[in-house]
Amino acid sequence: MKSAHVSLSHDAALTGVFLAAGSSLKSQVVYTDIDPDILFDPESACMVPPTDDEYYCSDFMTYMLDMNADGDDDFRIRAIYSYYAVSSGFYDYQFNAASIQRYDANRIGGGEVEDEDIVHLYAPGAMIGSSVNWFGAGFHDNLDLAFYNIENGVIHISHGEWLDSEYQFAALKIVEGINTYYGWVRLSVDEIADQLIIHDYAYNATSGASIIAGEEGNCYPPSISGVSNITPAKARLKWAPVLDAEKYQIYYRVAGVVGWTKINVSGTAKQKTLSGLACDTDYEWKIRTRCADGFSAFSAIQTFSTASCRLSDDNAGETSILVFPNPATGIVHVDLSEFEGDAVHVQVINLMGQIVFTENNITAEVLHIDISDLTTGNYIVRVSSGRSQAVQKFIIQ
Repeated sequence: MKSAHVSLSHDAALTGVFLAAGSSLKSQVVYTDIDPDILFDPESACMVPPTDDEYYCSDFMTYMLDMNADGDDDFRIRAIYSYYAVSSGFYDYQFNAASIQRYDANRIGGGEVEDEDIVHLYAPGAMIGSSVNWFGAGFHDNLDLAFYNIENGVIHISHGEWLDSEYQFAALKIVEGINTYYGWVRLSVDEIADQLIIHDYAYNATSGASIIAGEEGNCYPPSISGVSNITPAKARLKWAPVLDAEKYQIYYRVAGVVGWTKINVSGTAKQKTLSGLACDTDYEWKIRTRCADGFSAFSAIQTFSTASCRLSDDNAGETSILVFPNPATGIVHVDLSEFEGDAVHVQVINLMGQIVFTENNITAEVLHIDISDLTTGNYIVRVSSGRSQAVQKFIIQ
């Protein structure tokens, strides 16, 4: 049996407090940006193949949320992964869950799905206050965000409003004697409750006053989620949307170069793909929000590096593809963005003409291929769709 866990406190966050004079509810919002975002992916410690007839592994990761920074934890956010297998009976059982637990008299906004008490999902702009269905009394101390169970490869139980959600809000209520404070925490959960991301949180410091999901107190730069889908020529920048943003401005440049390239992005956007980048190059970027009353400050400068330059290929077909890194060990990435909108088929072929890898009907922009079991040497990636095809050489070392 194996188990592992990680606990994190609110000290990892950067807090902004907006307590300007006046009676405006917005002026009383206390906002905390968790920078960088906290990613829970607890299954990593459970990926060792079972060597015994019976194998069990449970792994969990926990974030203790002190929303009002008074030294007492108000809520616990947790992601759990469990796996059980019996090799002789060819039986396996996987259990994923994400949840929020309240402490003391605090409450969680919830509802009922399939006879289970769950955390309700609120979209940006929703009002969080006394009208929310507040769970937390009695046996409602711990509520599921999402729950996913696979038995012998078949989905056994799958429920929760949070499955396959991005940048959505859970409603939280802090109760201190006769005072009540309403707040939110912004989260993302993948389609099988396998990953949980904690982005940021806020509460209204006026007792009894409601807060809008996503309200941060003033015009604020978005919370950065990171950079993904990096290729030799492209990178996707991601952030959590700011409520009522009119637009965003992204500035980027090659690291060390004077001057920035500026891009305007819609206020509803939460990501932007930069293209035409130089391969094997370090880049810097920052972003700010345009609100009705002007621009926010810029976010902290973020960095990323594009992938290594591709190996030239005289045998490429009518559509070019990028295979990187090249040479490669462990994992090789195939950029399929030129096939956007098509169902793509990918094969890896060795120099004897044998197909050593095949995957069909791919819709992702980048395919990640595990090559750890292949011998060193030269290989070819062949990519085809209904309209075009291409090949690219690469080396496993």
